[in-house]
Amino acid sequence: MFADYRVPQMLRYIGVFEFSDELTECLKQGNLLPSGDEKEVEIRGCSIWAVELIRQKIEERKGKGVKMNSILIDYYLWDTATVSGQLGDKSLEYPIHRTRSVFY
Repeated sequence: MFADYRVPQMLRYIGVFEFSDELTECLKQGNLLPSGDEKEVEIRGCSIWAVELIRQKIEERKGKGVKMNSILIDYYLWDTATVSGQLGDKSLEYPIHRTRSVFY
């Protein structure tokens, strides 16, 4: 799973995440979260953990012998948010977090 900016956006869109009103407003205003900021690290860390939990749940539901890769889930979420235009006008309601960094 790649801790980018689109996956948390989709996780919010599908109801896996909820952000506080304060954080949502900060993101809507396009404010930059400094690299390493507590909010930025929490968004990325929770994204990784959420995708892992989704992966585990898929394996549980599909039964023994089925292996799911978190990278596939990441790609599906990222692709849905960017290429397919799934969010449409909702992208304003679910803004991305902005961070400049060389670590991602």
